[in-house]
Parts: sequence; structure tokens; C-alpha cells
Amino acid sequence: MPRPATARAKPRSTSQSCIQWLDSPGDQSQLGGKAAPLARALAAGLPVPPGFVVTPNAFHDDSSRAADPLQLEAVDQIIRAYRDLAARTGESQPRVVVRSSAAAEDLAGASFAGQYDTFLHVCGEAPLLTYIARCWASLWSENAASYRRHYETRTGAALPPPRMAVLVQKLVDADAAGVAFTAHPTTGDSTRVLINSGWGLGQSIVDGEVEADTWVLDRETLAVVEQHVGLKASRTGAGPDAPREPLPDHLHRAPSLTSEHAAAVAALALRAEAVTSGPADVEWAIAGGTVWLLQARPITTIAAAAPTAAPSVAPLIPSPDAAPRVVGPSATFPFEWPTPEAPQRQWQLRSVDQRRAEVIRPLERDVRLIWAGTFERAAVICGRPRYRVVLHVNGYEYQAEVANPRPESDQALRRDAMEQVGAGLAERGETYRRVVAFPAIDAGNARLAAVAPDSLSSTDLATHFEQTLAWYERLWTEHWTQPQDNPVLRFTRFYREHLPAPTSDEDLDNEIRALLTYEPNLLTDAIDGLIDLARLVQREPALRALFLSATAQHALDSLPTTPSGTAFLAQLDVLLETQGLRSGAGFGTERSQILPGWREQPSLVVELVQKYVPQDLDALLAARRAAVAERDRRAAELRSLLPDDATRSRFDFWLAAARAHQVVFEDHNLKIDSASSALLHRSISAVARRLAATGILASPDDVWWLHTHELSLALRSTDSPPDSTSLSHWSALLAARRAHHAWCQQLTPPPAIGDLSSPPPPEAGFGPMGRPARSAETTPRPPEPTPSNLLVKGSPGSKGVATGIVRLVPHDDLVPNVAEGDVLVARNAGPLWTPVFPTVAAVVLDQGVLFQHAMLTCREYGVPAVFQTRDATQRLREGQRVTVDGEKGWVLDAR
Repeated sequence: MPRPATARAKPRSTSQSCIQWLDSPGDQSQLGGKAAPLARALAAGLPVPPGFVVTPNAFHDDSSRAADPLQLEAVDQIIRAYRDLAARTGESQPRVVVRSSAAAEDLAGASFAGQYDTFLHVCGEAPLLTYIARCWASLWSENAASYRRHYETRTGAALPPPRMAVLVQKLVDADAAGVAFTAHPTTGDSTRVLINSGWGLGQSIVDGEVEADTWVLDRETLAVVEQHVGLKASRTGAGPDAPREPLPDHLHRAPSLTSEHAAAVAALALRAEAVTSGPADVEWAIAGGTVWLLQARPITTIAAAAPTAAPSVAPLIPSPDAAPRVVGPSATFPFEWPTPEAPQRQWQLRSVDQRRAEVIRPLERDVRLIWAGTFERAAVICGRPRYRVVLHVNGYEYQAEVANPRPESDQALRRDAMEQVGAGLAERGETYRRVVAFPAIDAGNARLAAVAPDSLSSTDLATHFEQTLAWYERLWTEHWTQPQDNPVLRFTRFYREHLPAPTSDEDLDNEIRALLTYEPNLLTDAIDGLIDLARLVQREPALRALFLSATAQHALDSLPTTPSGTAFLAQLDVLLETQGLRSGAGFGTERSQILPGWREQPSLVVELVQKYVPQDLDALLAARRAAVAERDRRAAELRSLLPDDATRSRFDFWLAAARAHQVVFEDHNLKIDSASSALLHRSISAVARRLAATGILASPDDVWWLHTHELSLALRSTDSPPDSTSLSHWSALLAARRAHHAWCQQLTPPPAIGDLSSPPPPEAGFGPMGRPARSAETTPRPPEPTPSNLLVKGSPGSKGVATGIVRLVPHDDLVPNVAEGDVLVARNAGPLWTPVFPTVAAVVLDQGVLFQHAMLTCREYGVPAVFQTRDATQRLREGQRVTVDGEKGWVLDAR
């Protein structure tokens, strides 16, 4: 081991051995909180992997500042012990696990779980010495110090001074591993044994990187009482820093244990109670049918009283009084917390799909920060108690929720003011957005859309870019700013008071939606415009041949010289007068929110028209007319149940007001979401072209590597031609940004960082009905028997049954590549895709909500749809023939 010539603390004698073997320990007080229970378990006959302990006297005093904490004599003893372990295991260089075993670890009131480093798959003498030193160094980490301060402040009790032994054990190459609890860690119920398990090594379970399988077994009989199979898309791979590696698709939803293995794990955990002298928290692994005990410690979060009710199979959550388990900077994901408060929050990684997250380039990061700041601005205006914040770490975005720091009295005043406005408008049948927000929004959108940015001077273009950023912030602040009271709530209240209401909230919501849907709005106007353009193409043979054979851009370029092409362009211009700011931004968009609008990139409209040209356009519109007729029939039926003309008049008033509110809900996507993105994209594109023309950027695409303030600075510096030195500086900056981006892409971001002691709070959201989003009915129905050919089950989004061919659509397609008879399957669906939905057989989404634009459009045009399937994109295959039942939420094998 290298020994740099640096000053260090005075060495102490290691004349006594600094190695103790688990199967023949000497002074157990030297083993630490993790190794001592393992030595006792081994003595009691439990299966513990062989290993030894490097005791604290192997390290220099005050090693927090030592470049090489191990003493010379200790190095020799460790190497001899490792060779001895090799002889015992029959391997020349056994793979081992290096774990902490601190004096203050796995104590009855403070587990220090996750605070010290563990290294897996360590192999060889030199690496072993390195990782023992790194493990020791984690004793002095900020995370461990924060945990210690938190515990001592909360309890008023002093912990033992920082002191660590290091445990070295033969690695169990596990088929499956996890954690078992012989009592529920929050309720204290000891009638059940709870097991969390996953594939491979247990690090992915302990760190919460996968959704664990959960087993609940009866303590007396070891019979399986409940079982839940989690989504396990990855496992811990080989290497000291525990890299992630993907698993084959067929293992994602396969149980990682058999019931026999679960019983064996439970039996081992119960035997471990003799070691912990009470309810045990046990880490275990299975390899080749043998269940190994890896750790045993008391459950430090157990409640004082143990209720008799059986525990739930929900993810295990420490009690609110438990000391926090902080996941923060590591050797494989190094970063610095921006504030002392940041590690006290739980930050969830924002990913673009279920398997990966994207590294965000500088310009998009700045825009995302502007977008995130609008949550706070809206919370201040509306007096909301909590709001979302974001943190960018190594190019990855993490999100958390924080409490509004303003006084509750201030929040209450603002809430009351906003709700008084909403109530006054709702009483008149009016909507806040239509009366208050939309007039200013329409004027601002028109003002910026009228600017020709390429005709501006560089200084004026910088000003226009800054104004567009400010408008983007204004629009998204408006997006989150509105009262809860609205005409839909008033109509729903009228329905409850005067009509026979359905037995469940879900059925009532479905009834209300059916009565309010199908009103003409800006999205249906856009679809009507696409259909009119498609009719023109269908009538003209030359246009039809062009649209069915060429790419969208080639078709657009060819229109001026194609018969009837100028008529198409004139009709397209009419559509773009009202729809030119429509883009793909909005709920369900998993890619960048900075997307081109139809006016800036009219080839998007041409590509959408191409989807309609092969269709029976009259049949598409007939389906919508039939749905409107059924809606009006139901409204008339309900109206006839009312007792007098005055009540029927009120029914008519509130129904019309609620329908108008639903139109506003749909229209906000174009006026706010789409417009903010389209205007900003057009401005950024003009900036990129200008900087590329001056030589500051080699290509317009390079604009994404600069921050917003750098773009303004670069533009204002081009009033005179930049010199070669200035250009070389910009070139060097871009090269550095690309190199850093490439480094970030090699990292594996943790799925969550910060304080993971409790689950993240549910994200508060309000649907178009104005009520907090619900995940379940108040009156549950009995489960319906599922057919044998069921492939995927989700939530019903749009009624109807259709059979077609699966088309898996990537999240980053601007326009999905689908045709008539296809079943569009995707993680989610943003607004730019919705005009395509009338042309497909059915829509199936992993995510989504009932009130999003995608589901509304499917219902408008009678397209069966299922959402919240969770994993349809993984379970269904490209080209597979399926039947979608939108009423039951089923996707069936149609072979």
C-alpha cells in the first residue's frame, strides 16, 4: 500500500493482533456493533459466511485526517488474514465484502443504517487494503456526523466516541437477497414475519433502488399470509462500488423467492432473535439453496406497544422518530449539497422512462429551473402549504416537496382571497381562467408571436430572448394559479342534491365527465382542421400520391410545385392562424418541454395530416356525433327526473357553465403549455442561428450547451465581429461542457437522495373536477374475474373494444409512427400526439390520468383506451395482435 510522506498522528503500538476471526473471537468489545452479533450467531450455529474483523487498533488515532489510516503492522496482519481466508475457502483470491462495524452501529436506539460505506466484490490484497481504508474513512463523513448530531440532539444522550472495526467476509454470490423483520418495524406486531427480497445481492433492496418483493408469513406456522411482487428492473452488479445492471424482462415481475425459500428465510430470522435479544432486523442471502445470515441487529424503530392486527404489505417505513437515513454524495456519484437543508429532504430522480434518466444540458436545465420556480410563485399567490422544488445533480434532475415557509396567517389570507374570487365567479357560472387569466395570456402570446426574431439586431434579439424567458415563467405561474371552486363543482353539488347519485365517487365522476365532454374546443378545432386538410388531399390525386409516399418535410417542400399544393398551403395558413402555437408540451410529455410549434415547424402538421389521409374521415366524425347524441340523450333523461321548471332551469344553467369550464380546461393547453414552449423554442432557434452565423457556435445545435445568461452575453458581444481569441474561448467552453456531459452519462444516479427515512409525500393534484385526485373509490366493487388471455390490466380510460397490432412508440417521437388498425402503446402521451388518436384502433399507456388530454381525445372520438398499466411497454411486443377493452381496462391476447 503506498505511503505518501505526509504528517500524521503519532502511531500507537499494535503488538497485539488487530485481526479477530468471527468463528474464534477474543475480546468481543473490539468487534463493533455489526460483527459482534455475527460472531454470536456463528457460535449459535447459524450459517454466517466466514470472515475476520480488523479491530480499531489497526488504525492511527484521528484518522479522519490521515492520508493512509492503517498502521504498518496492521497491513501485514490483514494480508496474512486474507491469505488464511483464501485457504479456508479454497480460492486463491476470494471475493469479499468490506463492511463497517462501528462502536455506535446497530445499537438499540441508533442503527446508523446506511451511514457508513460498504464495498462488494473486493478481490486481491492491494484492493482489500484500499477499501478497508475507505470504509474506515466513512466513520468521519458528514452524513455520519449529521446522524450523530441528530440522534444526540433528539434524545439528549451521548453516543460512544467515533470508533470503527472493519468486517471482511467471503462474498455470497446470491441468487436472491434482502431483509427480514421478525416484528413490524412501525407497529411492533410480532405475529408475522415480513420479508423484502430482490434478485442478486441485497444492496439494491437496502438502498431502495428497486421495488422489493414483499412476503408476510405467520410466525408460528411459517405459512405465507400475503405476497406482493415488485418491479425489479435491475440488480447490484459486480464491483466494489455496487454498479447497477439491468435484468432480463422476464425477471422484472417474477417473484425472487419460492414459498419454501421464504419460509427458510423466516426461520433463519427467528433464530437470529436469540442473538439480538428481541425483534430482529436481518439481512440475508440465498445461494445454491443455502440461506446465509449477513447481518442481525435489533429493530431500532419498533413501537412501544404491539397491536395484534396483522401488518400490511406496504413498503416498510421507519417511525417518524427514527434518525434519518441520508443518501448523499458517494465515490460513484460525487456532488456537493447546495444548502445545509437540502440533505434533510427526500429527492426523487426524474426519469424519462422506467429504465433510465437523461442528463440535462445547460440551457434546458436553466429552463427547467424557471419552470420549477413557478410552483413556489403560484403557492405564494394561492396560499398553498406545500410546493415542488428541483435540484440538479451531475446533470440529473431530482424533485422534492417542501413546506411553504411563509407564516400560516399569510397563507390563510391568500387562500381566502383566491377562493373568494373563485366563489364569486363560480356563482355566476364563470371560470377564473376565462375571465381573469386568458385575456392577458392571449394578448401576451399574440405580442411575442408577432415578433420576427431573425430581423432583430443582436442586442434586440437578446432582449427578446429575455422577454420570452420571462413570459415562459409568467405562463407557467398562471398554469398553477387558480381557485378550487368552479362551475364543475357547483354542477356536481347540484347533481348530488337533486338526482339519484351513483354509489361510488368514481361512478359519479364518470357520469359528470360523460355529460361535460364533447364540447367544441381548441383541440377539436385543430383535429377538424387536420381532417379538412386530409379531405383536400384525398380529393386531389397528385396530392394523395405525394402524401402517401413522401416524408412530411419532402411533401411540404414539394407543395408549391404540386397540383392543388398552393390550395393546401393556403388552407394550412388559415389553420395556423389559430393553432400556430400548438406544440408537444404539456402533461404526458416525457421529453423536453422546449418543443417547436406548428407555425415554426409546419412539417409537423403535414405529418399529422398524413395519418388521416388513409382514413374513412366520415366514420371518424360519425363516431364523435354518436357520442354527442348519447351524451345529450343522457342529459335529457336526467333533466326529466327533476320536479319543476325552476329546478330544470338551474340544471340547464349549471350544465352549460360546467361544460364551458371543461372547454377552458382543454384550451389552457394551447394557450399556456403549448404556447410557452413554442414561443421559447422559436426564440432559442433564432439565437442559435445568429450565434452560428457569427462563429461563436459551430452549429445551431450547440446552443443547448450554454446557459441563458451566456446566450444573452454572447449576443450582445456580436455587435462587432468577435476576434479569434474570443471564439477560441467559446469553443473551449463548449468542449468542456460536452466532456462533463459525457462523464455524467457514465454515472448511475441513485433513484432517491437525501433523507430516505420516510416516503416522499404524495404529489397534490387537482383534476378538472376541482377535487383532490383520488386513487381509489370510496365504495370498492368486488373484483371481476379476469380472462385467461389477459396480458395487461390498467384503468379504463375510454369505452369500447378494438383489436389491432401493437406499436410501441418511444417517448421522444414528436409524432408517433402509427397507422390505421394499430394499438398505440407508450409510457405516456403528450398533447402533440393527441390529434393522432382518432386514427388508431386503441391507446394503451403505462401512466396517465383520466382527465389528461390523451384520454379526453380518445373519449371524444370513441377510441378504446387504457391507462395506468404500469408496464404495458415491457409486457407487450411490437407487432403483437391484441384486443383492448377500454371499459374493463384489459389488454387481451387476440391470437
